[in-house]
Amino acid sequence: WGVGLAFIERDNDGRPIALMLIDNQDVDYKMVDGKAVYIHKALGTIPATEMLEICNLERKSPIQLHRENLGLAKASEQFGAEYFGSGGQMTGVLSPAQPLKSEQMSQLLKSWQGQQQAGTKVLPFGFKYNRVAISPDEAQFLQTRKFQAEEICRIYSVPPALVQLESQTTYNNVEQQNLMFARHTISPWAKRIEQEIEVIKRQRRKGA
Repeated sequence: WGVGLAFIERDNDGRPIALMLIDNQDVDYKMVDGKAVYIHKALGTIPATEMLEICNLERKSPIQLHRENLGLAKASEQFGAEYFGSGGQMTGVLSPAQPLKSEQMSQLLKSWQGQQQAGTKVLPFGFKYNRVAISPDEAQFLQTRKFQAEEICRIYSVPPALVQLESQTTYNNVEQQNLMFARHTISPWAKRIEQEIEVIKRQRRKGA
């Protein structure tokens, strides 16, 4: 969702004792008398000092920001499922040498579809078969699948080796990628959480 929310549960002395995750869809963010508050369906009005908020870039979901890239990955997956589900047979058009009546077309279609699961189809006399779909090799199916997986890794700043995308890796490569993951992915998020906690502390001290 681009924003993570957690309600801060406190004891009688005001010390945090637990974090309760909050569904974004159950919360409205508003400004009341110049102060930010959260309106929750069950918990009511929650001051900003009682809500831990961790934001992504522009408070938007990575899935929404990169929906076209993710859509291409989904489309390539569906292409593979349809291709192998049809026994590796590509879509084509049957062209008759002579015009056909509707009854003849229905019989031909029924006969042709009945051979769908067969390893070899018999082409009716006087017909030509014209392929209209491209093969997985022509579509660079495997390369596209790998590229889209790498794109998703880039979206979430995850080294490809951590999701077993790299087939040729060495210990040094993996070690460097682990260091990059800790430095450029985990560390920034940890700093965001630390900064949010410090902001809440300062706001509570001002309000005390």
